Amino acid sequence: MKKINELIEPSLDAIDYRAKEKKKFFLDAYVETDFLKKACNSNCYYFIGEKGTGKTALAFHMQNASPKNISSKLISISETQYARFINLKQKGQLEYTDYSIVWRATLLYLIAKLVVEKKKKWIHRINGKFSAVENAINKYDRDSQLPELEYVIEFVTTLTQTSEITGNLPEVVKAGLTENNSQTTKSSTKEIKAALQECEKILKSGLQGVKLKDDIALFIDGLDAKPNGVDFVEYQNCLTGLAEAAWHLNSEYFASAKDTNGRMRCVLLLRPDVFDSLNLHNSNCKLEDNSVIFHWHTTDDLYKESDLYKVSDKYFTSQCGSFFGWSAHFQEKRDGASASFKKLLRMSFHRPRDIFSAIKILIGLTKASTNANSAVFQTNDLTSPAFADKFSEYLLGEVKNYANYYVTNREFDIFVAFFQYLNGSTRFDYQEFCKAYNAFVSSPSNEAVKSKPIVGTPESFLQFWYDVNVIGYTEQVQDSGNDHFHWSHRERSAAKVMPKVKENCNYRVQPGIAKALNLGKKFTPT
Repeated sequence: MKKINELIEPSLDAIDYRAKEKKKFFLDAYVETDFLKKACNSNCYYFIGEKGTGKTALAFHMQNASPKNISSKLISISETQYARFINLKQKGQLEYTDYSIVWRATLLYLIAKLVVEKKKKWIHRINGKFSAVENAINKYDRDSQLPELEYVIEFVTTLTQTSEITGNLPEVVKAGLTENNSQTTKSSTKEIKAALQECEKILKSGLQGVKLKDDIALFIDGLDAKPNGVDFVEYQNCLTGLAEAAWHLNSEYFASAKDTNGRMRCVLLLRPDVFDSLNLHNSNCKLEDNSVIFHWHTTDDLYKESDLYKVSDKYFTSQCGSFFGWSAHFQEKRDGASASFKKLLRMSFHRPRDIFSAIKILIGLTKASTNANSAVFQTNDLTSPAFADKFSEYLLGEVKNYANYYVTNREFDIFVAFFQYLNGSTRFDYQEFCKAYNAFVSSPSNEAVKSKPIVGTPESFLQFWYDVNVIGYTEQVQDSGNDHFHWSHRERSAAKVMPKVKENCNYRVQPGIAKALNLGKKFTPT
């Protein structure tokens, strides 16, 4: 069994495992769950889950391991790339409904390059199997000398370079990009749309001739990274256009390809709230039939059979051997109850990222202590003030990151000030919540956020904190008299992707985050 200071510190973002020295560890430690089985289905077009639930990790695993011979690529879109894409629409004076047209051509371009990268072999240089799709790519590039379409090429080029997809733009296009300022005649909106539709037609024609033995999947990540300075409605329109374009290609074009065993598809990695905000037609059917919904919830009684525990256990066994998993490192009998894991369940949002963050914090604290050479964690490590401080701040940081889709960091910091009006209480009823809310919105120091829809009513503010898993509510179970806790992350399902909080109940702040909110102690009024 390895000593704690010899363990590989887990990364909290799967993208970090792209580094050569960490990629092997990721492959060894990854647990193939039912999520993977559904993701391999040719009609899976969405990964739906909160941040930290493993969407990126699953896409990264499929890219590296090629399960069922599926060739895939994970592309993450950055804030800068979104801003550039939105700028394309504004510069070209296109309507918000035209986002879908722009996205269709762009996704087809990326898929075409991915097909060439993954499937073209040396023999194909002789038999010309991929010549049609390569000609389509080049035709798309040449037609991109319209000033507005140059933004598409810049956008796509940045993505392909970041994702290491082979194939450079022709030199004539590069030259055209540097000369755009010399072209004074602007193309009309009608011409721009016609050019995009023609590019789409050419790319589809080129791909139509490619016969695939196995599936090709393009994973699109980073869909909750709203750029600073971009209007929220404009950003949502951009995402809606992307979702509509991907659905059109997946369900109408790729699905109808003839004389080919393999399917091409675009898979969008989305948070539940982002998916819900897109207002897609028949969204419930899409969730049920075309999605992987990441749900790791387990109970104190059944945690040992849960995927969340298996993922956590394999982090250790992949490094130390099958007999040295979670129980061995936490001084617990292998077949006995794990007090440490159950404690973490109560403190966390039931996500792999939370568990790995806890492990990372514990490793850091152990290295800095007199137990640096120990192979086991101390029984009181999870109850220590040092761990509670760091883990609570981590959870609050995750909530802040989640809220960035709707509000700025400064606005969120003002939101957090609401909890000081609870006077240290972690449990309260609806009347106490409303009293704290009224005091919060009445304070002149909180003037900057009063116009936000989230703060508009006590109900909307309570729903916001429920959505981000900071506040839950309890109901008494009939006959037994026991309390049943409701947390948003536990209530989510295909039928309730955005569960609603119940009013006029008793409420509780999530135990793991309470310390970062300065709750848990009553203070004498001044």
